[in-house]
Amino acid sequence: MTTLTLLGQLFFSFFSVGWVSFGGGYAILPVIQSVVVTGRGWLTTGEFVDLIAISQMTPGPVAINTATFVGYRMAGVPGAAFATVGLITPPAIVSSVLCLLMRRHRDTAVVSGMLAALKPALIALILYSAVVVGQVAFTGYATVLVALAGLAVLFFSGIHPLWVILASAGAGVFLGL
Repeated sequence: MTTLTLLGQLFFSFFSVGWVSFGGGYAILPVIQSVVVTGRGWLTTGEFVDLIAISQMTPGPVAINTATFVGYRMAGVPGAAFATVGLITPPAIVSSVLCLLMRRHRDTAVVSGMLAALKPALIALILYSAVVVGQVAFTGYATVLVALAGLAVLFFSGIHPLWVILASAGAGVFLGL
């Protein structure tokens, strides 16, 4: 496969993901996984989970970071650029059109109903992503305990998630995970 072909595949694969990226962030991860792991075979499930962890630890939206890292892994800097631009182009188009439409129709029952129905659907996507990632990430009781401890800290302390991620990484080193 030529580099140009691979760059085109990266762009259009993430372009297609971008069209269905409602909810962003974690809600889009199952869609990216479907394309990158199941569809294209560019990564294994384990590699994808590792990539999500790295994407969480770097500044920026997790979905964009994931696309950038996949693109980089497949074709270096040009691959990172093509995957990232492919992912962000559809939402930019949709957001522009929706802003125009929302200005005109924001108080209608149709728009209110659509928004009300999308919220639970996005929660379902996030939960699905958690289950898929958990199937690979939970390798024993220690990893489950680290996750539960992190969840408890996030719920009850108000500590920034970055500190929980760093503490979890430290726990992984300490526990030999």
